[in-house]
Amino acid sequence: MWGQQLAGRLVVLQIDSIVVLYCLESISSKTLVFIPLLRAIADILLLLDIRLKLTYVSTTANILADCLSRGGTGFQ
Repeated sequence: MWGQQLAGRLVVLQIDSIVVLYCLESISSKTLVFIPLLRAIADILLLLDIRLKLTYVSTTANILADCLSRGGTGFQ
C-alpha cells in the first residue's frame, strides 16, 4: 500500500519524545516490548530502501499533534 510510495525516499519525522527519538536513531531499546516493533520498522526500512530523518520537536511546540493524540480537544 503506502510502502511502495515511500520506497527509495527520505521520510522526515518530527518526534516529541526523546525516548522514541533515541530508539529510532539507534534501532535499539532496553525496553523489551519495543524490540519487535523496532525490528519490524528496520525490516521495512531496509526492504524498501526508506531513509529516515528524525528531528526533535518539543511537546509544547507540537500543539496540533498533541491535540490530535488527545482526541482533538483543546486546539483553537
